[in-house]
Amino acid sequence: ETHFNQSGDRHGLATTWLTLGHIANAQGNLAAAQQFYLDAQSPMQEIDHPEAVIPVIYQALQLIERQDFLGALPLCTHAIDTLTPREQHVPLALAHLIAAAVYAAGEDITAWRTHHDLAQTLLQSQDVALFEIARAAEVAAIDELLELVPGDEEMLARAAELHLEAGDPGLAIGRLSELAGALRERDEPAEAIRIYRRVLSIDEECLDG
Repeated sequence: ETHFNQSGDRHGLATTWLTLGHIANAQGNLAAAQQFYLDAQSPMQEIDHPEAVIPVIYQALQLIERQDFLGALPLCTHAIDTLTPREQHVPLALAHLIAAAVYAAGEDITAWRTHHDLAQTLLQSQDVALFEIARAAEVAAIDELLELVPGDEEMLARAAELHLEAGDPGLAIGRLSELAGALRERDEPAEAIRIYRRVLSIDEECLDG
């Protein structure tokens, strides 16, 4: 800090704290990363730093750790509003945003649907790590939605697709079986039979493998 005069090189200060945060995060020292990011918040906001949303997300994570989901949700919303219009997203910020948003949603069905849609949008990312986090976040959102709205056919079908993409046919078969059951209850035997045939096809592929 002695390298900065009183008026301050705010950009240099923000960049220094941010770099320390990135290093700590890469080393797996999340507590230190969180502190460095929070230290960066004030100078970053003063100069409208492009990564100024990162400390906001860490604030949300702190609130989530204290089970203050209602306090965290508006911060997550702010981060979403800040990041969504950008062509160049901040992968680290988005990764933590998803984690915060999923946990902050609680039992609010609308919030879970919003975060499900966000995760689907992020699945278009070319960043491999972000793609995997987004897929896990979408699965978590779907699982929660199916707890709140059992038998949602769209969510069951999407869950099965995601499980297959992740190489987990057992979970995919489970969701497809639920979907077939929901279709039978709606008196749509033809669609139910189509899904059951899909289940048998996946099962046969597993046996052949």
